[in-house]
Amino acid sequence: MNARLARLVVAAAALVLPGVARAQVNGTIIGSVIDQNGHPLPGVRITARSTTQIGGAKISHSDSEGGFRIPGLAPGVFEVSAQAPRMKQVLQKDIRVGITTPAEVDIMMEVETAVEEVRIVESTPTISTTAANVKETYDLEFLNNIPLDNLPTKVEPFVRLNTPGAGADGDRYRGGETRQNLFMVEGFSMVNQRYTMHSLATIEAQTAAFGAENAESQGAVVNMVTKSGSNRFEFDVSAFYEDNRLAPFQDAADRAASINRLAFNPGFSGPIIKDKLWYYLNIESRFESTAWAPDPAGRMPQLPTETVYIGRGSFKLTWQISPRHKLSSFTLYNRESWADRSDGNYQREVDTTYNTPRMSFFTGLTWEALLTDNVFLRSQVGVQGDQDQYIPQICTSQPDCWDLPPSEQSFPSTIRLGNYEQIQYNKNVGVEVVNTLEWFPRTARFGDHDIKLASRYYVRNETTFQGVPGDQKLIYNGGDFDRRIDYFANDPRYDAEHRGYFIRDATGTLIVSSISDSIRLSRFWSLNPGLGFTVAASHTNAGRGSLSLQGLTPHLSVVWDATHDGRTALRASYAQYLDADAVRISRYALGDQVQRDCQWDAGSQTFSRNCQYQGGANTVTFGLPCGPQGVTPDGQGCAHSLRLPRMYEYTLGVERELVPGLSIGGDFIYRLFTHPFEIVESNRIWNPSGSDLAGGGSYRNGRPEQVQDLETPDSAQRRYVGVTAVARKRAGPFKIQMGYTWSRLQGNVDNASGDNNPFGDIPGRDIYLWGYLHDDRRHDIRGSASYQVNNWLSLGTTYSYSSGAPYSRMYRNQATGKFEDFRAGVGFNPGTNPNDPGDDRELRLPDIQRLNVKVLVNLRPLLGVNLESYMDFLNVLNLRTVTAVTTDEGPNFGLPRSLMSPMLVRIGARYRY
Repeated sequence: MNARLARLVVAAAALVLPGVARAQVNGTIIGSVIDQNGHPLPGVRITARSTTQIGGAKISHSDSEGGFRIPGLAPGVFEVSAQAPRMKQVLQKDIRVGITTPAEVDIMMEVETAVEEVRIVESTPTISTTAANVKETYDLEFLNNIPLDNLPTKVEPFVRLNTPGAGADGDRYRGGETRQNLFMVEGFSMVNQRYTMHSLATIEAQTAAFGAENAESQGAVVNMVTKSGSNRFEFDVSAFYEDNRLAPFQDAADRAASINRLAFNPGFSGPIIKDKLWYYLNIESRFESTAWAPDPAGRMPQLPTETVYIGRGSFKLTWQISPRHKLSSFTLYNRESWADRSDGNYQREVDTTYNTPRMSFFTGLTWEALLTDNVFLRSQVGVQGDQDQYIPQICTSQPDCWDLPPSEQSFPSTIRLGNYEQIQYNKNVGVEVVNTLEWFPRTARFGDHDIKLASRYYVRNETTFQGVPGDQKLIYNGGDFDRRIDYFANDPRYDAEHRGYFIRDATGTLIVSSISDSIRLSRFWSLNPGLGFTVAASHTNAGRGSLSLQGLTPHLSVVWDATHDGRTALRASYAQYLDADAVRISRYALGDQVQRDCQWDAGSQTFSRNCQYQGGANTVTFGLPCGPQGVTPDGQGCAHSLRLPRMYEYTLGVERELVPGLSIGGDFIYRLFTHPFEIVESNRIWNPSGSDLAGGGSYRNGRPEQVQDLETPDSAQRRYVGVTAVARKRAGPFKIQMGYTWSRLQGNVDNASGDNNPFGDIPGRDIYLWGYLHDDRRHDIRGSASYQVNNWLSLGTTYSYSSGAPYSRMYRNQATGKFEDFRAGVGFNPGTNPNDPGDDRELRLPDIQRLNVKVLVNLRPLLGVNLESYMDFLNVLNLRTVTAVTTDEGPNFGLPRSLMSPMLVRIGARYRY
């Protein structure tokens, strides 16, 4: 840890601004107690119990209006009892306490009779009449009974594949980018961390209306809480093996492209001191092997088999210091070793694969205190880090691989040749401090309140060592030389050239503060106002590019229990969210590795024609779209201030519980993303069409170099419109969770390519960039269901359907040598005459559907041992739909690049003691 980061750590530790935690990790039960005539009952003793709650039962009393609140609960299944003199005791069971929305319980008590009895209520409402957030909650026991696509050990792909509103691929939600999500465990941000899914107790994925405490997120907010153990010693071990060669109905090519995985995952938990000190330990080890089918286009050789060894684990220790104070620690560790990686990209030779060793760790400490009956404090500090490398695979067999330059064929299609094209080492360290203060005042005139003050301080340092084997790359056009790119450790335009690693070091700081309130205006109306203030600051080892941006964001939602029975919710919200990735901002100031790109001169037989430089900190500007001088051709200044990208969100929804445990609902979501960060090349002067540089004086500063300008332009934006309908049944032998989403995503800045969008780079093509973007799927279905046939047999299924995503036809740019030009709008083929829009036709990939089936047998009724065995059939229809095609103009345009994976069979077992 460098000195600068050490100072920031001290500052973070000293930051004690009270703080709605940006990530709730505690549950709350709220409700009211009334008599048979509907009158509120004050002074009723409310007791909440659960096997997940360390420290024993939690006790509260109803106020003068009959209301009560029990905060600081561990997520799980609770039962609540209500006791009062001369009233029958009521015991409400199966109350599922989550982490982002309070569980709501309304209790009706009857006058005591001569016969002493306890009235037991078996079911509770499954919807919230106080919160407007659009979310899905995943009960991990329900997940145990359904087939998990992709891997049953990865959280991010599981959430994406099962949550309505997710994008075409990658972790993108409702128009947001992958990096605009918040994935949190125990209230801490997880950045490049790996965690074991079996260690989690609750997963809640919010895709809209997540409030002021998450003001810096424009995608989704996923909260996870790990298991804590209990007063019983428990051992839970699972293992699985999956292999597509076990599946029937496959052709020879599918069997040749074998996919197999072997995993072993034991968990241990129990008390160290009963009701005082609990522990939970989970360990996962896994081996994976992925072979690739022959090139669907029939042009390239067989890709090598990709392998990976993974070992990871988590440990949680929870200490109930006193009835009002709790201390917990949580630690993660992960190591991975990947080999022969090709990403399934057939546009490469075998020798261009790479391997990627990775390591990550996290440790955090949390203190919770119920300071008074209506004031709750939570304070957290965490440290995390991660490292990864990208190494040419041939270095395992050829000692001189570091000096063997890569090459590339650019025509008739792009093909990587010779060697993997980078050597890279990344090292990252982060520190986070989160403070939360909640106050629950109750007033007769202004209703009940949950006032939250929150602060989050996050600082992250990223260091990158970047290079290219042989410090150069050759590019061919057909059989002829086209250009050579040389790479440098420094900037040879200003110093004597040095070859080797280019080192970048950037530190970003993010501060998010918020105040919000959840107001129960009456038993049937809730109002949730909030205000967030976000600061993103950054600095670099280049001594330049320091930034400090900030913004205020309002948040407001209202919820109405229209039927006055706790089973109907009408909700609406308005909010603004910012894109405040401070580390990413700081890295802009450093640029990329300096490179010199020279075209082949046939006359001198050298690479010396039209040489131009790009990269380095000296060719990075901020808010100067007209060039590094900041002056337009008519002498006007163009400098403008950067701002944090802002997203405006509107939601409207309804949900109704039809019968106990079964609910249906729908949500309308509109999002407008404005002023996104754009990396724009601003020094080149283009011809009107953008196909080549203008003749004579092609660079604004007179030097043949590329200048990258960071901008937040007014004209760059995208908008998402979506309607999601859901049905959930969470009680009884048959359970289901299903959602259908209709959506449209339009704009000129895609959400699938980070900040390096085409907008602004080549002005002549900007007119083509507005259109339907990568995640415009229109129709999307995601559903899962399980059926408990009897006490030993369970069946489960998941189904998904997505209409095809758009793609574009890309043409080769004469100046850059890359296929990056448009001759029709995004998502269209320009046809035979690019100048005639009348013959343009839409380009979309095929629709995709996937059906998975699970058969689970519990051997306990037969053997008396809590042992389960199961078989998962993934892609049981064995569909091989095309998922990507070649977009480069030429003879390979439209040919398949990847297909859906074939049918896969997973065999697993789980033993619990």
